[in-house]
Amino acid sequence: MVFLKNVAIVGATGTVGKFIASELVHSNQHTVTALTRDATAPGLPTGVHAVAVDYADPSTLVAALQGIDVLIITMASTAPRDTQAKLIEAAASAGVKYVVPNGWGVDASHPAAAETLIGPLLAGAQELTEARGMGWITFTSGFWYEFSLAGKRNWFGFDIEERSVVLFDDGRTKVNTSTWAQTGRAVAAVLAQDEAALAAKYRNKNVYFSSFYVSQRDMLDSLLRVTGTQESDWKIEYEPSAERFAKAIAIVKTGDFSAFERALYSRWFFPEAEGVGASAWQAHHTLANEELGLPQEDLDERTKYTVDHQKELMGKYGRPRHERTEPVRSIVP
Repeated sequence: MVFLKNVAIVGATGTVGKFIASELVHSNQHTVTALTRDATAPGLPTGVHAVAVDYADPSTLVAALQGIDVLIITMASTAPRDTQAKLIEAAASAGVKYVVPNGWGVDASHPAAAETLIGPLLAGAQELTEARGMGWITFTSGFWYEFSLAGKRNWFGFDIEERSVVLFDDGRTKVNTSTWAQTGRAVAAVLAQDEAALAAKYRNKNVYFSSFYVSQRDMLDSLLRVTGTQESDWKIEYEPSAERFAKAIAIVKTGDFSAFERALYSRWFFPEAEGVGASAWQAHHTLANEELGLPQEDLDERTKYTVDHQKELMGKYGRPRHERTEPVRSIVP
């Protein structure tokens, strides 16, 4: 029997949130409620019920979370920094059993998380959840593939329109990366568990999963195949990942967050062994793909989708993130 039947989502119309909400609805095992400032706003997946909340009035959050079993938080990096804590406190007051904090993609226990300034934010959310008597589950997917490939050179290093790429080190360091769709499937599969399975396998733990285990070279090879181009058609540059990170994080520490993504991505590509990057989860953990029944996705199909929808992926949610200069307020890889 499904233990976490009633689900509330913050950010159900956003990037990964809409995929999670859709998968939960399609499972026919959950009722799904979106917490939103405007209950009439368009874009909610079919079957999701919207409830308006006012973050300046915590009582509206508590009221909206009455009867909810699990709160899933997905927020943009522009959200006020205290929003997540408000939500966790309200969830505890409302009797929510589990919280999925806004920590998508990264492992807060890895040194890279602290070095890129995001580790304390996620760890703090986990600690607050435990302190309030609830369980937490963090979904550790790595960077989202299509979104990161579509970005400019601050992300995976590619500029598809300009046919150029900066390869970190030799470009052969592998990392785990996931699609938004795979993330939605992983969340739905975990939340379909009964109480005993949740407690034994997932409570207060990271769930490591992935779509692809690839290097930048693998990504480039895929781009060459789907675009019908050759390496000679691309401008290929190299930069040591440690040097790239050091330069970018120095800029961030001056208060200029335009270099944040460059620091974030390059640090998680640090080679920790021959061909193994810092975010190569499968090198250090057992991936949950098989036990969750996640499908094997096609790299070239997802690369082609990125090429065909690059402008949409970059622009649908506002300015490309590599152009933003406001402080980092939450954890959205």
